[in-house]
Amino acid sequence: MACFLYTQEEALAQMIAGYTNAFIWAQSAETKADTAYVEMLLGNDTLCKTAIIQSLHYLVNGLWALSYPHSECEPLYAVPYYILNHTVTYRTIAEAWAKNSFEGRMVTIAFIDRMRQLLWDEEYFVKWAAAPETSEGP
Repeated sequence: MACFLYTQEEALAQMIAGYTNAFIWAQSAETKADTAYVEMLLGNDTLCKTAIIQSLHYLVNGLWALSYPHSECEPLYAVPYYILNHTVTYRTIAEAWAKNSFEGRMVTIAFIDRMRQLLWDEEYFVKWAAAPETSEGP
């Protein structure tokens, strides 16, 4: 089976939807917990127990929404799928440059060089990445 979280945007949207759903379920659970407390104070044991069970049901649904399992994906859960398939690496940067006629390469290199300056604060030289030497004719 093929995984339906094909693109980075789709995988991220799926995770955001999971958090949104979990938040809604948590709000519902809180409301039912409040209802259970009121029913307990009023001495309505049956209604209190019913509200507690409903609150637990909402909490379980919220946990499911946060885990977002997808049986067609490897790995099974959206967060590790996203991390393993959509992280930025030197390869993804190079592929993006090649795909778009090297658009954005100057900005990318500028950011990388600034990070290097901040992290190491020292100059570096890599022979294979240096500008070609010009040779004067005989």
